[in-house]
Amino acid sequence: MSYVATAVLKDRVAVVTGGTGGIGLETAKAMAGEWAKRGVRVNSISPGYINTPMTPRDQIRRDWYELWMQFSPMKRIGEPQEIAPAVVFLASDASSFFTGSNLVIDGGYTCW
Repeated sequence: MSYVATAVLKDRVAVVTGGTGGIGLETAKAMAGEWAKRGVRVNSISPGYINTPMTPRDQIRRDWYELWMQFSPMKRIGEPQEIAPAVVFLASDASSFFTGSNLVIDGGYTCW
């Protein structure tokens, strides 16, 4: 699983890190606990397979795509515009009481 962690420092937003694996998620939680007293919120987003220039749909190996779709309830990969609203939410005042959390946006891939 991949993730992107964001930190909101009062009126400024900083993307902290990106990577793969659970260690990043635990780091984001630890940072949230440590920085909350300073008014900083730290959260992460774990996207599923997303159609990006790094993973263009027409260049994905067919056998990989079929395997991904076997485990995806929505039977498709996501689009960047389906992740962007979550980033906007985390960077906005609408998430002012939201810290130490991870948003999984994967079309249900991890629900099975």
